[in-house]
Amino acid sequence: MQRLSLACVLLLIPVAGRAQWQLPPGTSSSAEDSTQTTAPAASGPIAAAEKLFEAQDWSGAVALLRPLVARDPRNAHAQYDLGFALDNAGDVAGARAAYEKAATVDPNLISARVSLGLLLARQGDVAAAAKWLRAAIALPEDPASQPARAQAERALARLDLPAAPEQARDELVAAIRLSREQPEDVELSAEIAEALHDDAAAEQAYARVLGASPGDPEATSAYARVLLREGKQEQAEGAVERGLAAHPDSAPLLATQAELLLRAKKLDEAVPLLERLHGSDTGNAAVSRLLARAYVAAGTPEKSNDLFATLLRKDPNDATLQADWADSLIRQKRNAEAEAVLERALTLPFPTPEAKANAAGKLAFAAAAGQHPDTVLRAVQIRDGILPPDAATTFLLATAHDTLHYTAQAAAKYREFLQLAGGSFPDEVWQAQQRLQVLRRAK
Repeated sequence: MQRLSLACVLLLIPVAGRAQWQLPPGTSSSAEDSTQTTAPAASGPIAAAEKLFEAQDWSGAVALLRPLVARDPRNAHAQYDLGFALDNAGDVAGARAAYEKAATVDPNLISARVSLGLLLARQGDVAAAAKWLRAAIALPEDPASQPARAQAERALARLDLPAAPEQARDELVAAIRLSREQPEDVELSAEIAEALHDDAAAEQAYARVLGASPGDPEATSAYARVLLREGKQEQAEGAVERGLAAHPDSAPLLATQAELLLRAKKLDEAVPLLERLHGSDTGNAAVSRLLARAYVAAGTPEKSNDLFATLLRKDPNDATLQADWADSLIRQKRNAEAEAVLERALTLPFPTPEAKANAAGKLAFAAAAGQHPDTVLRAVQIRDGILPPDAATTFLLATAHDTLHYTAQAAAKYREFLQLAGGSFPDEVWQAQQRLQVLRRAK
């Protein structure tokens, strides 16, 4: 499949009014136009059942179709329609059995595979859902199957997004080529862009969503977060203000407003707002995380302990969360614990190289406080392999070399620190100057 950039994906998508859908898209019903994909024109009980579909009389349709499939179990069209009726009636087990039977009887009935995949996705069985959806798009192509095929590609894009965003991007491109009139593709492309750390494409996509649905709370919040990552604080504030004007009680918008206040160091406003949001929804991990960070920034890191403990129980392999917890521990002077947490965090995947570099810098600080110079050297090497050297970590590096009696390296790093420090770090500058004099005399 030809690969396209996210910017190219956005150019393929016409924007209309925003559709409301649950995740993954297309999993709230069976395959679109499915009874027309490969089956002949309906007649008799099938036609009568499909007439009841229009009235959403699912129990009536089931009553017509059950005797038919009992008499003729190899009637794939009837089996599929029975599955469709049971699916909409809430009989998951019955619908699954009927879809599977339809797919077995007619291996080319794409609608049965797509609908079964969507059902399994709704049930949270991602592996099985993906298996049936991939089987559907592997069938021979024909124009009549395009709606169901496009639905399968979109659902696969949703399922693959967390672990394989590049694959999700390709699946979205395939879906757009099959049916280009899907407004929800814009938001999905934005989420894929975020997963690929393509903030420019994500910003463009969310702006297009908001052009079609101004003030939408979730899209506005996502848009503002992207703008913040791009350093566009004022634009993010403007977007949130417009969103709150239309939706003043929106929890996602209020949480984003709190994040903006936190970034602006307006802690006296951020902390009460986050405490209120947390009190109304203690299970909201994003709010809990922001509140924990706010407590640390406000100089009350001990208040974050329970929040971090709860968050880490739910997601122990979140490297950034581990690094935030370690920062709180450092501020509580629990440096040995912080060092252990950061050592583990650096074995986990970070969302960006910069995030990993910042965690390594924190490890250097904790290790220096714990008098572990070898760890300081290793941590700074990781950090400086990603980011340019800064004064703080260069000083830590100098003192680590000094402690290990690497005289030449220590002197070089003290001099480098003095160049980087400028008018900052007066205590460390004095110490570096004193140590350089001692090291010169020791030669």
